[in-house]
Amino acid sequence: MKHAFFVILLMTMQKLTLAQNCDTSSGYVLENESTLAKIGSGPHKGAGTATAHVFFSDVKDLALSFQKHVLHRGSEVGYHKQERDEVYYIMSGYGIITVNNKSFHIKPGDAVLTRKNNFHGMKQEGEENLVFIVSYPK
Repeated sequence: MKHAFFVILLMTMQKLTLAQNCDTSSGYVLENESTLAKIGSGPHKGAGTATAHVFFSDVKDLALSFQKHVLHRGSEVGYHKQERDEVYYIMSGYGIITVNNKSFHIKPGDAVLTRKNNFHGMKQEGEENLVFIVSYPK
């Protein structure tokens, strides 16, 4: 019985914390990736499994998207047409990005700007997960 009470209390506290995070009257919003992780298939119908962390999705009137993605072994971002400029920053792991049918290797510390109305996709390579940040205007 005590265990169930504490689980409910923790869940309630987490919901309150998330709700407080959306109050921007303090001038900032703080979120932690541990509360945001969603596991699914690769973005844009990509193969394999990926974990997405979409930050600040509940903040109203925010004109920017900021996300962390993890492409697990053998996973990819499906090849797709770019609807807006996007910046990809590689945090760890290795991969191949293809832009307009030209492929090149990416590694930690690389930043890639993909431009609107072009095509691109990305694939994880090697043993280590490919971890990257993507940011774009909404």
